[in-house]
Amino acid sequence: MPIPPHSSKGLRTAIERLRSNLPELVGANYSAFEAELDSLLQEGSDDKLLDLFDRYPAAREGLKGAYLRLITRRFVNLVVAASGSYQLLGDPIYHRLDKTLTYYYCTFGQHEVDSKDVLNYDNDLKALCPIHQEIMIFRGSRKKEK
Repeated sequence: MPIPPHSSKGLRTAIERLRSNLPELVGANYSAFEAELDSLLQEGSDDKLLDLFDRYPAAREGLKGAYLRLITRRFVNLVVAASGSYQLLGDPIYHRLDKTLTYYYCTFGQHEVDSKDVLNYDNDLKALCPIHQEIMIFRGSRKKEK
C-alpha cells in the first residue's frame, strides 16, 4: 500500500485549523510569529513554514497533531508503533514535525530502514523493505539529533 505524498495544501489547512490555538501555544512572541506566518503563507515555502514552527516546540506539536488528524481522515495507512502512538509513516511533513526517528530492520538484507523510507506495507500493515519487499521487524525509535 503506497503512502501518499505530502501536500502543501494539507499543511496550510492544518495551520489554519490550528490558528485559533496559536496565541496560547506561541506565547508572548505571538505578534511576531503571526506576522512571519502570514508572510510565509503568501510566499508558499513549506520548508520555511516548518522552520518557523520548529522555533516554537508547543506550536510544532500542535501543528503535528492537526496535520496528523487531517491526513488520517483521508488515508488509512496507519501503523501503530510499539509505543502505542499512531504514526503516518512515509510522509515527509509528519517526519519533519516529529522529533523522533523510527527504524525497522530488514532481516533479508540485514540493514536498518528509516520509517520515512518505508513506502509499502503488506495486508496486515507490516512495513516492507523498500529494497527487498520483505516484511521488516520494528527496531524502535530514538530522538533525532539536531
